[in-house]
Amino acid sequence: KNRHYQGWAEDGWLVATEGEDQDYDRIASDLVADVGGSLAAVAVDPWNSRALTDLLRLAGVSPEQIIEVPQQVAHLSGPMKDIEAAVKAGRFHHVGDPCATWQIGNVTVREDPNENIFPRKDRRENKIDAALALILAMTRAVIAPATATLEVDFVDFL
Repeated sequence: KNRHYQGWAEDGWLVATEGEDQDYDRIASDLVADVGGSLAAVAVDPWNSRALTDLLRLAGVSPEQIIEVPQQVAHLSGPMKDIEAAVKAGRFHHVGDPCATWQIGNVTVREDPNENIFPRKDRRENKIDAALALILAMTRAVIAPATATLEVDFVDFL
């Protein structure tokens, strides 16, 4: 089951951690170390994110930089459409991360009667966390100054 994770970890695309739970200490410390002082915002799903947001604050991220984005169609449909437009226009590029590519490829989209879209997956084992990270990042990018560059780190934890 999901043997490709081991290969991605060996190739440096995933960070393997001990146990079955998310290692929020590692996630928070890696995030702060990766961005240094250039962090504009961290978009988080407020559901079950208390441990991560507390650790981010302890690591020096201000409460104003932690932006809650609920996993609801009202918050995700627009950014998903913006990503689709960027892909179609040739403005979307990534570093070839095979794990992120796989997860983004697992996203299925169903449009509601109001033409809203929401990310879904067809099977439980089809992870879409990297795609959700991209969508959450896009919620911040659409309000950023025109000179800003959106950088999304698709570091996943195994």
